[in-house]
Amino acid sequence: MSDEKLMILKLLEEGKISKEEALKLLQALESDSDESTANYSYTSNNKGKKHKKIHIHLDDDLEGSFENFGEKMDDFGRRMEDFGERFGEKMSHLGVRLAEKSMGFAEKILDFVEENIDVDSLSKYDSNSNYEKYEEVYNVEAPDNFSFLNFMAKNGKIYLSSWEEDTISVKASIRTLSKEYESRKPIMQVKKESSSISFFPKDIEKLMVELEVFVPSKHIDTIKVHTNNASIYVEDIKCNNLGCSTKNASIVLNNVNVNEETSCSTTNARIMCNSIIANHVLAVTKNAKVILDNAKLRGIETITTNSKIVVNNLIYDNLELIHLKTSNGKIEINGPIPPSIGVNFEAATTNGSIKTPFNMIYKEKIVGSNTKLSGKTSNYESCDKVISIKAYTTNDNIVITN
Repeated sequence: MSDEKLMILKLLEEGKISKEEALKLLQALESDSDESTANYSYTSNNKGKKHKKIHIHLDDDLEGSFENFGEKMDDFGRRMEDFGERFGEKMSHLGVRLAEKSMGFAEKILDFVEENIDVDSLSKYDSNSNYEKYEEVYNVEAPDNFSFLNFMAKNGKIYLSSWEEDTISVKASIRTLSKEYESRKPIMQVKKESSSISFFPKDIEKLMVELEVFVPSKHIDTIKVHTNNASIYVEDIKCNNLGCSTKNASIVLNNVNVNEETSCSTTNARIMCNSIIANHVLAVTKNAKVILDNAKLRGIETITTNSKIVVNNLIYDNLELIHLKTSNGKIEINGPIPPSIGVNFEAATTNGSIKTPFNMIYKEKIVGSNTKLSGKTSNYESCDKVISIKAYTTNDNIVITN
């Protein structure tokens, strides 16, 4: 049975929809036509609940486990994308009431995955495994003129922070076959050039490398962090440019200060930014939330699918743009926007509503289940400071609150 049908049956079981409504939803999912099967004019705040568990089998084949996990998560991501497109398209023909019942389905599935599957547990040491655990520690003097740091792990998480020492400390926790390690050690490589230092593992097929990194607290130009199938956590870092990339695992930034560009890229897992100061933040994921809390920024661009985007308590001193895009998920901007700031606003959704606290001069265009709102606050022309807010989603609401 498809994910969509299971979700509808769960709604029926919980009393969130009637038998007649469930039948209409099921008929819509089974229909290959684009004809509308219902037309309701009132709304509901009821939400559906559906959790799906992904079973990951771990065995003695370490690389097989990682590859198996990566393949399953990639396949899950593809199915979620396909589900989002198909379900969103079919919901668009059901009218507002039933469409609102469908809101957040994909997000609830992904929430369950994130809460119940510890991706990083793939890298935990099993005493019964044929793979042994090793540790390599590196302390590298940081030259005065260095400007670029690059850290790469493999199938293991990365923790990055700063300290008061003048050295770069890297502790690598490694899992591999003992014969592989003995013939290839050390596993980590350190590459120094005139103004850059890179830490990365040798190209070994069956390998897990997890990194714990501390860099000098002084300002650094560019830091890049990359792994796969494991999370990235960065805190207390100052630099001009910060790039974090992984897949199938989360990225968390906490108390970072970035003068220029901050980019975060993952899939099938959330991105969270808390108490950060930055010029421009780009956060891109799929099938998972993007959450920003207490951030002082000049610009924000976030893109995800099948999940929500939440922005809380921004500091508007330097903020110029907020551009948010998702599908099948809610967009929320919470926290007071100073009345002295003019807002240029554009938002669009299907089967959802758009709510703002602004006194606006606006244009609203409603065609079927599609709603687009654009305009400016009434004080826009007289304000010394203005910002651009753009928000786009499908099958859910866009809400701005003070």
